[in-house]
Amino acid sequence: MPLNGRWEVKARSLSPIPTASYDSQSIYIENPSPNCDITITITSSTGEEVYRQTFSESQTAYMVIRIGNLTSGQYTLQMANNQGNYLTGVFGI
Repeated sequence: MPLNGRWEVKARSLSPIPTASYDSQSIYIENPSPNCDITITITSSTGEEVYRQTFSESQTAYMVIRIGNLTSGQYTLQMANNQGNYLTGVFGI
């Protein structure tokens, strides 16, 4: 899943940027440099928040998010930290 967002070099909290992939049941996020807490939010195409979880720094090397219960449609995934940095990606089920 392509991720887009804003990461300032001087305040960069994730380096290199995490990568995400998905299948019909789960989203897999790999973070080569886990060094901060990350909040993952998924919203539907209508703007409804369907998932939110904050992963502590020690949990962010490899994150798995179960999406098998979501109905068919387009969703936006956002990863954010407490320094205001974020990445977003769109996926469909």
